Amino acid sequence: KEAIEEEAACIATALAIRQAEAQTNSAWQNRDFTAASKAIQPWLKWKLENEPKKAKNGVGTESAKRKKRVVAYTGEYALDQLERTYQHLQQVLLQKYEAAVQQGNLQLIGQYTPLLGRLELEPKAVQLYMQFLREILNDKVSAEENDIDGNQQGATFANKMAKVYNGSVSVLRHHLPMVSHCLYRANGDVAVIRLVHDTCSETVLPIWRSYQRQRQLGSVRRHAERISDLYHQGEVDPDSDGGFTTHIGSLPDVDSAMEEAAMCIQHAESYLRFVQHTCDEVNRARQYRHDKSGSSDTETPAYKPMEILPPSTSLHEMVAEVGGQYVVIERCLLLAGMHRAYVAESNIEDPKYYRPLTIRSASSSAMTQGNRKPLQSVLIETCFYAAQRGTQRAFCTGHTGTASAMANFCAEALSNGFLEVLRHRAEDYGVALLKPGDGLLVGSANYFSTATSIIGGRQTGTGGTSGAGAKDSLEDAERRNQKIAQACALLNDVQVAVHNTEQLMAMLTDAITKGFPPDSHGTEQLRLCVKSLSSVQDQFKAAADSSIESLESIMKPRIRSIVGESVGTENSSTFMVSPVMKQSNQSGGIGGGGAGGTTSRMNYNLDEEAYNLLQLSEGYMAHLSALLEELIQ
Repeated sequence: KEAIEEEAACIATALAIRQAEAQTNSAWQNRDFTAASKAIQPWLKWKLENEPKKAKNGVGTESAKRKKRVVAYTGEYALDQLERTYQHLQQVLLQKYEAAVQQGNLQLIGQYTPLLGRLELEPKAVQLYMQFLREILNDKVSAEENDIDGNQQGATFANKMAKVYNGSVSVLRHHLPMVSHCLYRANGDVAVIRLVHDTCSETVLPIWRSYQRQRQLGSVRRHAERISDLYHQGEVDPDSDGGFTTHIGSLPDVDSAMEEAAMCIQHAESYLRFVQHTCDEVNRARQYRHDKSGSSDTETPAYKPMEILPPSTSLHEMVAEVGGQYVVIERCLLLAGMHRAYVAESNIEDPKYYRPLTIRSASSSAMTQGNRKPLQSVLIETCFYAAQRGTQRAFCTGHTGTASAMANFCAEALSNGFLEVLRHRAEDYGVALLKPGDGLLVGSANYFSTATSIIGGRQTGTGGTSGAGAKDSLEDAERRNQKIAQACALLNDVQVAVHNTEQLMAMLTDAITKGFPPDSHGTEQLRLCVKSLSSVQDQFKAAADSSIESLESIMKPRIRSIVGESVGTENSSTFMVSPVMKQSNQSGGIGGGGAGGTTSRMNYNLDEEAYNLLQLSEGYMAHLSALLEELIQ
């Protein structure tokens, strides 16, 4: 049975080869190269399976006896005819392919490339196709480089780089699919990616170097690093900017330059991500072919991904170098913006320096019910705007190293200089101005007189109060209330910093999720840098609690004094004495006394509402409430 099956297989193979010979000759005579290359495949497959090098390995080969049978059944003439036709077909297709490459005829190249892959001419086809693709790239990239519109020199570099990247990506998208499908056995797909990337790098690197020279990034970076150290150490005078304007430029000009640098880095990072994604897709396709071809063979080794491009190319190094220069200047710009906000403290008494409180809480909602609203200073908005703008711009580059460095610099700027400024303002200008007696709040010296005037509803005088005097008194009270609100705003700033830091963390975390590749080492490192802002938030919370505790410590003695003056102490003779009891004591005491005295009797059968009304009717309670109300307001 086995002999019969083997004989049948040999006859079937011979018949397929004879049929291939007839179809190949017919197609060759008609100059139908597509049909000829397709018809010759059964014979070509049989030939490749019985080559000596493959027979030596013993993989997919026939025995010598079976080969002799196939040759005998097919006939020497048919096999020789197929061999001659195969050689002629290879020679003619190579000539036509080479002519199409020299002419740059993309249509013929696309037509002949699959045919060369069928005829085992992949190495020669890859060589010719790379020659054709190199000419395409030179023309495409040169045209994109020279086709620059716009008159602003600042936009020229970013536009020129973007056009080079776009031209390279366009060539890669157009030519890689066909080469990867037809010439992958000769590593044509790998050759295409390497050629496109090398050509792109050779074209764009001179533009990067020209950008560095014209923008003087090296010199500006050194000055920015030195000035940043001065800002960080607090050695810059309030009337000076530490040489920022002289050596780096004005804040608007530097901000515009940072926009240009971020855009250049962003274009390069987008291109590099696309190239890396293309390499991953090529390896995925190769793994699929490998697994499919070895699905029936359990001993097939696992596929090892090819290193199509090195992890760090010359373009990667250039982007990292410019990114380092960019982030140092961006840090200096952040510190300079904060320093300018600190200098604006000279206008701390100007009402324009304050804004309504931006965070909502139970206490702030209760205070907004009246005409007075809680405030915060402009310093918070200015400093956090500078921090948010700098970090967000660095994150927009898409470069994990640049974004990580800027996130660290932002956390450092907030936790060091900015935190100290807020703490100093809250203690020296906020808590100190709210100290009763010594600051804006009423002290113990004039508690009784002020409270008496409030209880009586008017302040008596020998000659009355004139209209002008009342108006001046109202204006003074309004100015005093405004200053109290401003002092409270300095305390609110610390709590607003806690809220803004939390919002900044949320914004940056969302930017990582949307703009950076997941599950990569650089992205995880960036997440850790953003999480470091949580420690900055904790420091702001501690500073806010400390300022409130300081305010509480200076309020408690005054509140005790108010209670002591209004209620008295437990050992004093006036401790919580009601008017009725006073009248009884003056007439001889409770339960008896002199002639004409009155007797009072205490009613202990009171419900909760009656008891509360009785408490409010006590004189000490009205006195105490008036003093506390004045202190709180």
